[in-house]
Amino acid sequence: MTFKYPVAFLLFIIPLYYVYFYKKNENIVFAPFKISSLTEGLTPKTMKIMVQEHLYVLRALALTFLVFVIARPVSFEETQNAHTEGIDIAIALDISNSMMANDMIPNRLEAAKQTTRDFITQRKNDRIALVLFSGESFTLCPLTADHSILTQYIENIGNKRIMKDGTAIGMGLATAVNRLSNSEAKSKIIILLTDGMNNAGNIDPETALELAVRNNISVYTIGIGRMGRDFDDKLLHEIAKASGGKYFYAATNQELEGIYSLINRLEKTKLETQNQQFQNEEFRPFLLAAIFCLFAAFILRYGIIKSLS
Repeated sequence: MTFKYPVAFLLFIIPLYYVYFYKKNENIVFAPFKISSLTEGLTPKTMKIMVQEHLYVLRALALTFLVFVIARPVSFEETQNAHTEGIDIAIALDISNSMMANDMIPNRLEAAKQTTRDFITQRKNDRIALVLFSGESFTLCPLTADHSILTQYIENIGNKRIMKDGTAIGMGLATAVNRLSNSEAKSKIIILLTDGMNNAGNIDPETALELAVRNNISVYTIGIGRMGRDFDDKLLHEIAKASGGKYFYAATNQELEGIYSLINRLEKTKLETQNQQFQNEEFRPFLLAAIFCLFAAFILRYGIIKSLS
């Protein structure tokens, strides 16, 4: 607790002067109650006299508490408001038959699923959508902040064939763009992972790229697999560069994990904190104490004292 007007403590001279003035004139004030000098030391004061003689203490205390009120005691409470500016992310995952190649452990698809799950668990403040593509594409999960349900969807990928085979990179990218096109997030990214060349679908990668650029979406492209290197390095690099993202290549599980870790560092969620200070007025206890002292003095003076003999 502190005081906004500490100079007001100079007013303490008022209750001090009141006590001084009262004690100086005590003999005059209580003249009617004094007894003769011959018997003064022998006869005790009555309760009425003693109470009235000490009423000045209550009045002096009331003045003292009022000085504290005038000095305006206050306390300060500080709060911290955190604002998170999340990133909307769409993950476009190739699930074509070639993703079952075992040049990664246990195969490309399972390696991609595991690293994608790990990545999602680190993006606690972001909304994430999941798009699957092979010869066509579809949205497995729209943008969601419920990462537990999203990881469950990923776990079930590959249990059964749900689309015709092929690699429709253009359609996979376009579907991911569509998931983010209505997003109001300041930062929107797509992670597109594939092991093949665009050989299917009715939307070419160049058209899908134009849609991404028009919607201010950065695309991070990842080519995986070391047997044959069937994916189109040039296309993936072009998509990443034109959209403001980056192109990566992973031949092993460890390299793929490192790529996701790098993307996680590059696309940091913004966390802003704002400190606010609130002022609490603390004069009320002093004011109540002053009122109590004055009220007690009034009751004693005009109530109880009159009833005493």
